[in-house]
This record gives sequence, structure tokens and C-alpha cells, in this order.
Amino acid sequence: MTVPTEKRGHFALLYDPNARANKYGYPFSAGSPQVTFAACPGTQAQDNGGFIANRPMCASLQVRTETSSDTASLTIGEGSCP
Repeated sequence: MTVPTEKRGHFALLYDPNARANKYGYPFSAGSPQVTFAACPGTQAQDNGGFIANRPMCASLQVRTETSSDTASLTIGEGSCP
């Protein structure tokens, strides 16, 4: 998954098992613009993590597999994505 360049100052992926929250939550700097997920053949995978944003928005993600590519939209905070 990749956060588009124009959203990177406000939206990130938070899948780092070493990231630690402080009393205010996770710092935005703990996020990454891109994450690659891999599973061992013949198994199911679960990747604990999430998203981090510094304001409400309609965020988009580019999702790629070996055979396809698509864009997904997520509502962060109030409102909804078109």
C-alpha cells in the first residue's frame, strides 16, 4: 500500500511494530508512506497496524498486488469520501 504523494504530509500508514505511543497517541512521524505485506506460502497473514492522520480528510491509498493495482478511499474523521 502506498499513500499518494499529495497526502503524505497529512496521512500515513502505521504498521511498525516498534512504534510507541506517548500520552497523546502516536506521533505522525511514526507513520510511513508505503508498506509491503508478505505472507508465507500456504498460510494466512494478519498484519496489525492502521492509519495515522493529522486532520480529517478523504484519504486515498494505492494498493498493488503482483497482478493488479487499484485505489481505495477512506474517510478519516467527519464527512465522507465522494
